[in-house]
Amino acid sequence: MSKTFTLGLVVVIASVIAGCGSSKVDASTSTSGANGGSTNSEAPGSTSTTAAAAPTVPDAKDLKIADTKPGAGKLVLEKGDLAVVLYTGKLTNGKEFDSNARGTDKQPYIFEVGAGRVIAGWDQGVLGMKIGGKRNLVVPPSMGYGEAGSGEAIPGGATLVFDIELLEIIKKGGYNDYTKKIVKEGTGEPAKKGDTIAVHYTGTLLTGKKFDSSRDRNEPYKVTLGAGGVIKGWDIGLIGIKKGERRIMRLMPGAAYGERGMGQDIGPNQPLEFDIECVDITRAK
Repeated sequence: MSKTFTLGLVVVIASVIAGCGSSKVDASTSTSGANGGSTNSEAPGSTSTTAAAAPTVPDAKDLKIADTKPGAGKLVLEKGDLAVVLYTGKLTNGKEFDSNARGTDKQPYIFEVGAGRVIAGWDQGVLGMKIGGKRNLVVPPSMGYGEAGSGEAIPGGATLVFDIELLEIIKKGGYNDYTKKIVKEGTGEPAKKGDTIAVHYTGTLLTGKKFDSSRDRNEPYKVTLGAGGVIKGWDIGLIGIKKGERRIMRLMPGAAYGERGMGQDIGPNQPLEFDIECVDITRAK
């Protein structure tokens, strides 16, 4: 790995500051380890720590929802799921007050839907979205920051306009999941637990931003499968790979760097994608 990253296992609790206060993203199970840095995720629309909470029972009749791009697949965003999103927030005059959709340091934002950890307009407005979908929300003050507003950027009584793109849905119980898609078949016997494999890989956030690659260094990375020396999605998920095989793996946070993240480039609770090619297998003796 590079000087910044390690595939060693990590996870501790990281705070998620929401539009109506601070709390934590729940992860019922996770993998423990020793390395990695921590970062905090900022809530949509938060521009100060004095943001006013929305009313307990907001009036949703003025919340306007418009899908600008339909999502795909069978998964539908429901209460209790973790939503992984990009967003841009504006006032009705077009002035932007917050966004994680632009800039090289921006990362997807993750929140539990319906848990009251973001403004009510988000909790209700994103329900029913599918992966890849884009939605426009016009949020009334009662479902945003109320009559108090938030800092200097969001005045009291402001109606807010959000453009939201849903990158991933993490279903209840799916925090530790991973998927694989074989894009090139390999040959020979599949790798087993205890075997050491040499792989080339490129790791990206769901935005497509690359955070590390052995290909850039022209140096394969060696992993002893099932030994617990790397993140779960690699340690378990690469068992069965064949020499010459190339696969795309999407790791949910618990199969990657969990609630702690890794340094400045991988924030808390980030799903990751790896493009992995097995170049050699050394069999366990």
